[in-house]
Amino acid sequence: MAITKTRIPLPGLYPGVVHELMVLQFGTAGSRSIYVQAGLHADEHPGLLVLQHLIEMLKELDERNKIQGQITIVPFANPIGMSQRIFDNVLGRFDFSNGENFNRNFPCFDALITQQLGAGVKHSVSDWKSCFVSHLDSLSPSTPTGAMKRHLARLAIQHDIVLDLHCDIECIPHIYASHTQADQAVRLSGALSVPVVLLEPDGASGRAFDNIYSNAWRQLELNGAIVSEQRGFSATIELRGKADVNDYWAKVDATGLLEFMIQENIVDGSDMARRDAHTAITQNYELATASQIPCPVAGLVTYKKRPGDAVSEGEVIAEVVHLDSDCFGERTAVHSDCDGLLVIRQVPGLVRPGQRLALIASKTRLPSWDGNHSLLDA
Repeated sequence: MAITKTRIPLPGLYPGVVHELMVLQFGTAGSRSIYVQAGLHADEHPGLLVLQHLIEMLKELDERNKIQGQITIVPFANPIGMSQRIFDNVLGRFDFSNGENFNRNFPCFDALITQQLGAGVKHSVSDWKSCFVSHLDSLSPSTPTGAMKRHLARLAIQHDIVLDLHCDIECIPHIYASHTQADQAVRLSGALSVPVVLLEPDGASGRAFDNIYSNAWRQLELNGAIVSEQRGFSATIELRGKADVNDYWAKVDATGLLEFMIQENIVDGSDMARRDAHTAITQNYELATASQIPCPVAGLVTYKKRPGDAVSEGEVIAEVVHLDSDCFGERTAVHSDCDGLLVIRQVPGLVRPGQRLALIASKTRLPSWDGNHSLLDA
């Protein structure tokens, strides 16, 4: 089968400065499909290398006619953010033009769905996808970033599965997915050998990329327009830390994504050497009970716990060294406020009061925690 490569030009930021999205498509349109992108936060690079390995694997499978669904890959989802450099450091999480997080304020479909259902329209799943595409085509974003988000949403909404590859500063692999898609998220975690799934409330705020997709299908399901088996699945996959850009882990993760595609009947794996069954136990945690540990004072942080370590309430997970204290050697201890699993160590080195130092997944809901809290707000 032919592999289709498309380049989508974005409106120029300045005269003579033009960015473009590159899109690779494998397989046959109209069959079960998956969309995968990396680098929406353009300073998070492990996923970029993962997709390069995955593309090589898919090219070989395509030559053997083993792709039985449709696979769309966007190898770098944010060329605008990739170009944001200061002294050769990529600062690609926030848009320099307005300070907005690149993974916020994607176009959503709530008003469209309400209008269509109110008019008594009955669509098939494929009709709804076409309706979503038409809606996005009717929009006229005023900025290059807005145009980029519209293109990404348009590509993704046409698929049955949408995966967005990210990473954190330093963390163990984990997955964000909506609460009502826990079963699919656990299957994905098994294929990728990811130990932690963080479940968001349905209708999570912020209009993050994976949320606008899952929320659209959830709204249709709640209104009886589709049954649960027809609902699309989306997830954000956090691939360790920013420094974990190497061929070993990238190949492991690409193999895991391929295993998931085999399980979803998108790739024929009948004559392939499959990875051993995932034996580690995946832990599901509610996002509402995850604790974000703030820095209490300014100074230099030194951690006492690593990502993946179990912690107990009251246990010291870090110390902040005071650099300007009259008491030489003064340190302030940072304690866990719950029993749980340390998933993310957020900030190395110099820190300020209120900055997030760590994220702890917990099974315990404290009265002070907001039930609508989303880690994507961080």
